[in-house]
Order: sequence, then structure tokens, then C-alpha cells
Amino acid sequence: MGELADYLAQNDPSFRRARLPALYSDFRTQKVLNPDGYSANVTAWHSALARLAWDGQISALPTAASSSSPSSSQRLVLDCDPKLPAKLESRQFGRPLALGTVIRDSVDNGALFPLQDFLGRQGSIYHTGGGWSNVPWRAAAWAVRQLGFGAPSTTREDTIPKGHFVILANVEKAAVAIAENIAARRSDSRFERTFNRRDFAREMLAQQQQHSVLAPPSLSGTDTDVLLRFLERDKGLIASDGRTVRIRGGADATEEPTITAEDEAVAELRTLMADLRHQTALLGARVDELTAEAKAAVAAGRGSSHATALGLLRRKRAAEEALKRRGAALGQLEDVAGKLEQARDQAQMVRVMESSAGALAALNREVGGVARVEGAVEALREQVAETDEVARILEEEAASSVEAVDEAEVDAELRAMELAEQEREAEEMQKRLDEAGIVPVDTAGKERERESERQKLRPVTPTTEAAERLMEMALEEKPQQA
Repeated sequence: MGELADYLAQNDPSFRRARLPALYSDFRTQKVLNPDGYSANVTAWHSALARLAWDGQISALPTAASSSSPSSSQRLVLDCDPKLPAKLESRQFGRPLALGTVIRDSVDNGALFPLQDFLGRQGSIYHTGGGWSNVPWRAAAWAVRQLGFGAPSTTREDTIPKGHFVILANVEKAAVAIAENIAARRSDSRFERTFNRRDFAREMLAQQQQHSVLAPPSLSGTDTDVLLRFLERDKGLIASDGRTVRIRGGADATEEPTITAEDEAVAELRTLMADLRHQTALLGARVDELTAEAKAAVAAGRGSSHATALGLLRRKRAAEEALKRRGAALGQLEDVAGKLEQARDQAQMVRVMESSAGALAALNREVGGVARVEGAVEALREQVAETDEVARILEEEAASSVEAVDEAEVDAELRAMELAEQEREAEEMQKRLDEAGIVPVDTAGKERERESERQKLRPVTPTTEAAERLMEMALEEKPQQA
């Protein structure tokens, strides 16, 4: 006794030496007096039981659902009986006095599930339906205790509930490892995704065992039942009937949600092919071994060496014949496997063609046939032609409404505007000169030049001519400053 207690003290941080007295004591009274301490102790013991099961430290008892021997270890299921406290006995602190309360509380919290309830449940363990029969046990137990019934007794010895309980934490841990392996090797081929129960557990767990995620010993029969049920019902990763397993997925959207006769045939075919490959490998190694022994017998050169070599060669020939037969059978099975995959691809292609034909027929009915299309195209052409004609008429009307522009008149108007601006500037200059009494000589010359330009642009009349003479006289009368 004491081996499991020592193992926990070395591997579980919750079982450090300072906490062992509290963990092995009868802490049932703390549920009322110290709820936090009670919860911490229950959590520590549940974690310890899950660790011991996962590490293969607790020997499993034979069950009706399991084909494993009593000496094998279950890693996802905890077998409880009155002997369990003795297995966990500490040399210093004795047996755990509240272990039965820990197990019952874990069942109430959903950390442990009765094995038959877990396997028989139809809906996910993470969801509960309506009705009193589906109310979570923890809520029902609380209601009973509120009415004064079923209160935990601290006066009598804590009993261990007998039965087999699924450890949810371990199941989820194993499912994560399986899901990662499935994702890494996912294939669209249904043939590659179909296994029998044994091959699925072996192939899906092989890679994880190499990384010590699921170290040997391998899962027991009950563990495999639990894991397959969880992966199918709660994770939706596989379809299984307990004997055949198919990984869900692939490009075929019409794939059946349950195991079919085709899946069973594929699983048996793959199993037989795997067995034949194993046998051919063994026979090939045996042929090589017998050949080496015959050569060694000949090289020995003893009197019986000849007879020994003949016997070895006969056994070699028999092994070679068996190897040929196994090889031929394996070749035939591989041909059958190829035909199965080809037939499935053809069936899927026919389904796609049928659905595509229906979709095309619906679209053609919506189009209305060739006559409707031709009528729509002709109507479109007429409308386009009419639109072009209306645009042409509008362009011609706009062009006819615009009169031709006389460029000479435009140039003359611009020149007149420039001269008017020059006259305004000259008048302002003349006004400033008049105020100052100064008339520069060159200013008079410039004025005459501007007048000459104005005469060229304006018609000469008697009135304008008289006005110009008066202006010249006025300019000549202006005194010049010495």
C-alpha cells in the first residue's frame, strides 16, 4: 500500500505534503463550515483520480462492456468499488475518509458520468432537453436538499458508490488528440476515411503515442467504446456503429450520416489488405532468413550440412510460394479497392450530372426558349436604333439654332474696347497734368497718335471734326513750363 499516494505526491502539485492531512481527512463538514476549502479538496481529489487513470496507474475491473482483462488499465473510465480507498491509502495518513463524497459530488457536477448513461445518451452530454426527467442531477439534488431530504451525513462512514464512471476530462483530452490527427490526415476519399474499430483506434492513436499524448498501454475496449461515442455524438467527427468507423468530411455533400453496407465492406476490405501486407512482410523476412541460414549451412562444410541446406531451401521455396499467393491476393484486393473508389466517383458524378441537368432545365424554363430570346434581342436592337435616331435629330437642331460668328466684327469690338481703355487712361493723365500745369511734349505727340487711331476706327462727321479742332486749339494754348 501507499504506491498511488506516493505517485500523487511526486506528480500532482495539489498533493504536496502540507495539504495531505486535509485531503485524507473527513472534510465533509467543511461543505457548510468552509465551502471554499471543501471545493478545493473535492477538485484536488477529482484531478488526482483523473491523473491516475490517464497514466494507467489504477487497474481496471472486468466489465460486461469491456473485453479487457482485470490486469489491464482503463484510462477514460474509473472503476469504483469499496477497494478503491485501500488503493489510495497513505502510509502516514491512512485511507481517504471522504472519497465517496468526492465521487458523488463529481457526478453531480458532471465531471463523472455513469458509464451506461454516457453510452446510452442520445443527445450531447453538453446539452439537456426539457422535462423533469432531463433536469441536471445537480439541480435536482439541490432541490431535494432544500426540502430537507438527502442531506449529507457526517456521522456515519463515507461509502464508495459502486460502478463505472466516465472521466469527462480524460475523454476530452483524448478527443483533442484524435481530432488533431484527423485534421492532419483528412482526405476526400471515402475509402481512406473508413476503418474498422481496431484499425481506427490503432492508426489514430499511433501518432499521439509517439508524442506521449497517449502513452502505452493503449486504450481498453471500454475506453474505445466511450471515445467513439463521444467523437460521434458530441464532436461530430465520425460516424460509427461500434464496429465500423468513418471520418466525416470530404467533398461529397450527399454522404450518408450513418454507417452503410458500403462502409462495412470497405472496412473489411481495408482490414484484409492490411493483414495481407503484414503477412507478405513477414514472409519476405522469412525468405531472407532461410536463404542466409542455407548459405551458412553450405559454408559450414559438415557432413549434415548438405541435408540441412536442402531442408532450408525447401522451406524457403514453400515460403516463396506462400509469399506469391499472398502477393497475388493482395493485388486482387487492391484492384477491388480501386474499382470501389472508381464506382463511388462515378456514382457521385452521376448525382452531380442529374442535379446539374435539373438546374439547367429550371434556368431554361426561366429563359423561355429560343423564340423568347430572339424576340428580346430584336426588341433591344429596335430600341437602340430609335435612341440613336433621336440623338441625331437633337444634335442637328442644336447646330441649326447657333448663328455664324463674324470674326472681323469680334476683332473690331476688341480693338474698340482697348482704345476706350487707352482714352480713359489718357484723360486721367491729362487731368493730373492740368492740375499740375505741366504738359509734356511727348504727351501731346502720343495724344495725336491715339487720335489718329480713333479716326481710323470712327467715321468722320462735321460734328466730330469740329470737336477735334477745338481740342487741338485747346492743347496748343496750354503754356509750357520752361
